[in-house]
Amino acid sequence: MPVVTGFGIRTAEQAAHIASLGDGAIVGSAVVEIIAESDTQNLSAEDTARKVSDFTKLLADAISAHKPE
Repeated sequence: MPVVTGFGIRTAEQAAHIASLGDGAIVGSAVVEIIAESDTQNLSAEDTARKVSDFTKLLADAISAHKPE
């Protein structure tokens, strides 16, 4: 059974550390904040999606770099 953890994860370093303790990391609030900021800045849905995608790629890359093969 996969074990994932997440609470207050906001940076790639935090995600990599948490993921190293189990099978993955859950990030929610940081994504919600990106969406809220995008709304405040009147960004388009496409630009908001791009910002979320860039953030999740940053996290995924950090996790992949710290996971054993």
